[in-house]
Amino acid sequence: MEEASQGALEFDTSVPNIARMYDYWLGGKDNFAADREAADRQARAIPQLPWLARQNRGFLQRAVRPRGSHAIPGHRLRAAHQSERA
Repeated sequence: MEEASQGALEFDTSVPNIARMYDYWLGGKDNFAADREAADRQARAIPQLPWLARQNRGFLQRAVRPRGSHAIPGHRLRAAHQSERA
């Protein structure tokens, strides 16, 4: 608990992180050398990984876009769930 009370969390940019590797495969800018090196190693072992990351992002965009047109996302679902419990 002491660490959490010290303020900002620190992280080691020399240790690869899967979220930053995913960012790299998507062409993002929020990754570091260790992430890019690990992502490249993984892509050499499984060449489809960058393609799969892009396909996954595309699916998420298509799945979420219709929900974005609702004023309060998930509101109806919560109301329906509450009425079922009553």
